[in-house]
Amino acid sequence: MTRGLLDAGLRVSAGYDIDPTCQFPYEHNNPGAKFHRKSVAALSIGELAQCYPKGHVRILVGCAPCQTFSKYTQGLKNESDPKWTLLRDFGRLVRGLKPHIVSIENVPELQRYEIFHDFMSILADEGFYYNTDPKKWVVQCLDYGVPQHRRRLVILASRLGPIKLIPPTHAAGKHRTVTEVLGRLPHLQAGEVCAADPMHRSSILTTRNLRRIRASTPGGTWRDWPRRLRADCHKDQSGAHYSSVYGRMEWNKPVPRQIPARTNLAVFSII
Repeated sequence: MTRGLLDAGLRVSAGYDIDPTCQFPYEHNNPGAKFHRKSVAALSIGELAQCYPKGHVRILVGCAPCQTFSKYTQGLKNESDPKWTLLRDFGRLVRGLKPHIVSIENVPELQRYEIFHDFMSILADEGFYYNTDPKKWVVQCLDYGVPQHRRRLVILASRLGPIKLIPPTHAAGKHRTVTEVLGRLPHLQAGEVCAADPMHRSSILTTRNLRRIRASTPGGTWRDWPRRLRADCHKDQSGAHYSSVYGRMEWNKPVPRQIPARTNLAVFSII
């Protein structure tokens, strides 16, 4: 999120996260933005206000963890998860700081929960302009150049006047494909790291997993494998629905929707 704001020409003063391993990549990739290892639940209005130079437009952006609201955890008692209340803490900061512009991003399933509607009520009470059509809140990432079938809930709100997302940049039929993004990368052996691009690397694979890859077909899943190669969890009824875990991409299409990463944490970028 911070990188996108910087690329758009905005100056990001600080970012907050509870994971200490985030500090180096955050500050290295976002020059000028200071990392603060602190939960937003413990962040005071006074401390946050110090991040903004006087006379500047205040922009507050929050990306609360999505796992507790994801469709993959539906039915669980997520209210007991401490991450559940982070959106409420973000709302507290919005009320106290009085920023000019606010944005949040999360999974579309967040709309099902009372905590989301409580947050939207805060925006209304505080006099923010925002699109009131829920259909306009969900963004298909394919339409904005991301080569993946991925939908996200994006809220933009402003005290300064009406605000909305830019129109889609990639029309249907012109969505980016796997080939466009990955086709230029050199081939790697299992466990190899590209000398020119350390982000391009291949996991060390067991003989069994190599057999699974050879048995996979483009666009297919572990269901294409011989039963002897299937993981034990996929042989159970509870695991039979998770086909995308070992899904194989197709070169001439965007990436299919995957299970959300389990390492997402709260990140709040302050401009």
